[in-house]
Amino acid sequence: MGDRGKSGRASAEMMPCVVWLGCRREIEYDGIESGMEHLMNRRLLPIGIQDFRTMREQDCYYVDKTPLVRRLVDEGRFYFLSRPRRFGKSLLLDTLRSLFEGHEELFRGLDIHGHWDWSVRHPVVRLSFDGKYSDPVDLERSILNQLSLIEHAAG
Repeated sequence: MGDRGKSGRASAEMMPCVVWLGCRREIEYDGIESGMEHLMNRRLLPIGIQDFRTMREQDCYYVDKTPLVRRLVDEGRFYFLSRPRRFGKSLLLDTLRSLFEGHEELFRGLDIHGHWDWSVRHPVVRLSFDGKYSDPVDLERSILNQLSLIEHAAG
């Protein structure tokens, strides 16, 4: 993308800039030739989207992290995801959910597509610990409520 000078950086006229359109961002490129090509084929940045299906179906920009997901599944047993807020934890968990539930259509074109047995589906139980719990009883009540909803939905 663009010519690189002695510093190894892309020339200034081809650097992307972020433009706000509504509540989502789109990338536009300054420049004439390849910049116009990018304008015609741009994708939405998935700002605030934590749902893997929505990202894929709306053809948003997505960095394929499925090679790392494959390593997580193949090499480990327990993980503690300690990342700062807005770092993609929810999207990663939703990606794992979609994968284990066997939503093959969402993974076409991604690294993991050819490395996964799509004929096998796995049940997924996802508990949310969003919120503040000032008392262990509140936390227990929240967990039991979520499990009850999951049980009811499963039949």
